[in-house]
Amino acid sequence: FMTPPCRDAIELALEELYALGAIDSEARIIEPIGPRLVHGPLPVELMRLLLLATEPPHSCAAEAAVVCAMFSLRSPWLPSRNSERLHACKQSFAVHEGDVVTLLNVFRQFEVNRNDDAGWAERHLLNHKLLARAAQVQLQLVEHLQRLSLPVDSCVAEVQRLQRLMCAALFLNAARRVPNGAYRLCRPVADARAPDVHFQLHSGSVYASMIHDDTLA
Repeated sequence: FMTPPCRDAIELALEELYALGAIDSEARIIEPIGPRLVHGPLPVELMRLLLLATEPPHSCAAEAAVVCAMFSLRSPWLPSRNSERLHACKQSFAVHEGDVVTLLNVFRQFEVNRNDDAGWAERHLLNHKLLARAAQVQLQLVEHLQRLSLPVDSCVAEVQRLQRLMCAALFLNAARRVPNGAYRLCRPVADARAPDVHFQLHSGSVYASMIHDDTLA
């Protein structure tokens, strides 16, 4: 038999579902968002992101489907012993708007070049098969939204809408920098209930490169 979760874990999960709008204060499922979150093809947090993207003022479900597809797979970068070349390839796609828009940039460039240049991904140390799989997942997510009769609009070059969407959908992961350079969740979660509330910026993040460059400057 499976070991039942502890009381603290259940309470924390209910609090998160309530914050995401899936249940009310009495733990009753809210229609239609609750069933759509729970029965969607993605984890709850990403399903909220995808569904919220269909609503104004975001209206960027096309880009959200790409982001969710990329998040659901592993890193698109090929392993390389030449760390300098790998860093240079990553930087060629990096944008100041952050990691999410950088991933979107990678996918868009792949879509532009995949049919006319078979070696494009490998030259940029990108995993062609993984990006092709991301394209399939993106299409499946778009079709899922269409089955729900939800609009699939694009923000085109107005990536600020996508950035605002990420903040609105993934607010549970919002963190602030503390004096020692680490990050701590903004929401009031006791360490005893959720010990993983302290984080370090990932070395592969676009922001990590920006901080490093600013330090050198």
